[in-house]
Amino acid sequence: AKYSPVYSDTFSGSKQESTDVEENTDTGNPSIQALVDEYPDAVGWLSVLGAEVDHPFVIGEDNAEYIRAGLDGEYLISGTLFMDYRNTRDLDDGLSVIYGHNMKDKTMFAKLSNYGDTQYIAENPDVYVYLPEETRHYTVYAYMIEDAATSVLYENFGRRDNIQDIADYITANADYVNPEVTINGESKILALSTCNPVYFTARAVLICVLD
Repeated sequence: AKYSPVYSDTFSGSKQESTDVEENTDTGNPSIQALVDEYPDAVGWLSVLGAEVDHPFVIGEDNAEYIRAGLDGEYLISGTLFMDYRNTRDLDDGLSVIYGHNMKDKTMFAKLSNYGDTQYIAENPDVYVYLPEETRHYTVYAYMIEDAATSVLYENFGRRDNIQDIADYITANADYVNPEVTINGESKILALSTCNPVYFTARAVLICVLD
């Protein structure tokens, strides 16, 4: 199958060229491998159906490198979706975090706020991550507003011994939860994080669990 995401409509209205991504779940995703070959910091492609997210994501040397840069490193106001640099690029940590801007033109991660509703979560649970070697399906578990300055979600990277504590924290503090999804110490959690206008350090976070 193929899909054609336009991945970088920006606040200014300009856009990078769309890319056809060929998915093959049996032998990997050759077009994602080609993307990684061309842009070594690229990790894969993220698709969040209920938030109109269809973008590549990267991992940089720190969490500032791609805030205002495109895949080619050139200035881009919308930046590029990026993993926390403390994660491993194979997404095999117990908790992986991907950041994106909350753009005023409703692109990038702006529509994660759609998930601030239990019914919406239940009706739009699918999140896909396309890696060179495989396609992963995640299910949305929760939506929450967190403080970037204090939340445990931004402190526990690359660890497997504390995932139960993180799972318990998410369940206790989430604003909306999908009752059909189970989260526990064995889960691989993907957190999608963006700014939220409630206060300066507020972050809207979509919690997804690997099937």
